[in-house]
Amino acid sequence: MSTQDVTAAKPPVMYGGYDAITWVGIGLALFSNALIAISLNIQKYAHNKNEALGSMRQPYHKIPIWWAGMVVNAFGELGNLIAYGYAEATVVTPIGAVGVVCSAII
Repeated sequence: MSTQDVTAAKPPVMYGGYDAITWVGIGLALFSNALIAISLNIQKYAHNKNEALGSMRQPYHKIPIWWAGMVVNAFGELGNLIAYGYAEATVVTPIGAVGVVCSAII
């Protein structure tokens, strides 16, 4: 076997200190945490509207907008879980602070 038959593995292309796959995880974590913040605000809206009804209040599990917030939350959490597959936990976890910023904007 000659040395020409063996190909050397190429190092990953780095962008800002992270490879392309890690950037996918970072982007997914940003989007997912924004979704989670939006979902919590949707649920809070449902709670406030329900409280305004006074004695005509319904259980929360019977309010469609509350369920919409729950579904959006589930998709956000699923996206966050997938982000952990693309990037390290030390990178993805601090991105959770995006939720605080999104909540402040909303």
